[in-house]
Amino acid sequence: MIFSGWGKRVAGTVAVVLGAAMLPVLAAAPASAGIPVFPIAEASRQGVGNGSITATVDDVSMSLDDTLVVSVATGTFAGDVGCSDSVGNNYRVEVDKNTGAGRLFVCVAHNGHALEGGDTVSASYPKFSGLSVMSVIDRINLSTATVNVTNQSAGSNPAVSSGSVTRPFSGKYVGAVAHSNVSTFAPDSPWTVVGEVSAGIGAGKRTVTPMFMTAAAGTYAATGTLIYPGSGFWQAGIMEF
Repeated sequence: MIFSGWGKRVAGTVAVVLGAAMLPVLAAAPASAGIPVFPIAEASRQGVGNGSITATVDDVSMSLDDTLVVSVATGTFAGDVGCSDSVGNNYRVEVDKNTGAGRLFVCVAHNGHALEGGDTVSASYPKFSGLSVMSVIDRINLSTATVNVTNQSAGSNPAVSSGSVTRPFSGKYVGAVAHSNVSTFAPDSPWTVVGEVSAGIGAGKRTVTPMFMTAAAGTYAATGTLIYPGSGFWQAGIMEF
């Protein structure tokens, strides 16, 4: 499994749930200045009866003012999806795009109960026999987890776009892209990837890519390009806080 993007901590190892096994993965490099978002947990799971996924939080404590964003790429069976954690935070599903060729959903929670290293974050979805991947990121010192506006879309061409949202004020945006192919996703500027998670190989590869940016009033979308071979089904979403 590959885990990449900006992080808050120095290199180390994090615990990852892969089916029933725990594997060490190199933690992300420190963030560049001014990016108040970092990855805290990631996981992949594959197998018969795959209906949930759980990740163990890295050895870092979070403030009660933080906001947690959980992005999941999974199977396409119809049914409810959701997220939870071991300390009882309440998550809302803000994005859920199921195209029949892949499903992306994103949950958001205000950190009313502080997560610490060793706590767990879980996501649930209809059971299937296949691969799912999950990334959990922490938005530092965001006093509310209220999402003002969202959009979502899907496609199969190299150009990726969530569809646009418009806000009359400056805002903080989180995007997420899921795809199930060997291509690599490259975000457009000024989006910054935060905690991308990828697992599987060849046609069975699955990737979820959370992104973050701040922007002035205007119209924006979560956009980028699938690179080499550049084709494959994708789902994308955007949220403004």
